[in-house]
Parts: sequence; C-alpha cells; structure tokens
Amino acid sequence: MKASWRDTIHHGKKFDLRFLDLETASGSESIEAVDHPGGVVIVPFVSDEEVVLVRNVRPVVGETLLEFPAGTVDHPESPQTCAARELEEETGYRAGSLQWLGEFYSAPGFCNELLHIFIARDLTWIGQQLEATEELSPEIHPLALFKDITGSLRDAKTLAALFLLLQQGMME
Repeated sequence: MKASWRDTIHHGKKFDLRFLDLETASGSESIEAVDHPGGVVIVPFVSDEEVVLVRNVRPVVGETLLEFPAGTVDHPESPQTCAARELEEETGYRAGSLQWLGEFYSAPGFCNELLHIFIARDLTWIGQQLEATEELSPEIHPLALFKDITGSLRDAKTLAALFLLLQQGMME
C-alpha cells in the first residue's frame, strides 16, 4: 500500500487534520488523518520506589485522569528536550538525567503521533509552570501500587509506560 499526505483540512495549534491518499491493489481512496509532530511521556522517579504522576483534567473525555506527565514536541525541539521541558512545566521538577525507554504510536489507525517514553531521575523541585489551558496536580505514588492494575488507570500512554517498566524489570 502506498500512502501520501495531501491537503490540510484544518491547521491546529498542536496538530493538523489532513487527507491521506491511499493506493492499494483494489483501488484508491482518501481518508482524513491526524498529522502529529509527536510527543513524549515522562516517568519521573523521586526515589527507586516512587514516581510522580499528575491528576490531569481532560475536558474531551469529561474526566480527571491519573497519568504520567506528557506533551507535544514543539518543532524543532528534540523529544529529549521536550521531555525535560514538559516535566518542569507539568510537575515542577527538573531532571538531572533523562533516559530513553521506548516509543509507540498512540492511535495508528488515524494518527501518526509517535510517543517517546523517558525515565527522569535526580529530580530537583523548581515549581510548576502550567499553560493557561492546563489544570493538573502532581502526586507522588509508590511504583509498586501499579503492579496490579485494576482499571483505575485509563490513560493509554501511562499504561504503555508502565508496561515498558514492567518489561524492563523496573517494577520489582
């Protein structure tokens, strides 16, 4: 299958909605798809056993979700620079070190957003710097709490990050 981006339907603040032309063995068609610059998810360790999450008001789903801090890459910054910036803005912590853990597509059926997961360590408190549209509160939780996920976590990027931590043996 061949795919090529075409006209922008809507140019947004964080991403664009565009037509994607598809050519397959059975013909061709155009679909609407989200063209996204990518993003980051940060797993901030305050100790070997505790991590920082944020309670994030999510108006689109009408809920406040518990999730790892995250954000959209601003062109031309790198994912690592974005991770450092988003960690400071959303949690108020500055990382002494950032380590890349993995990456995944958030919703590849209609969006090309690639999320990079980073582990942040050696945190120093500097104070939150939220954007005007953000309403979130940082919380420290024991990592062991998430070994048996019971459905209280509903944010896909947080679940993906926890899976990678488990896979890497970091949730002992």
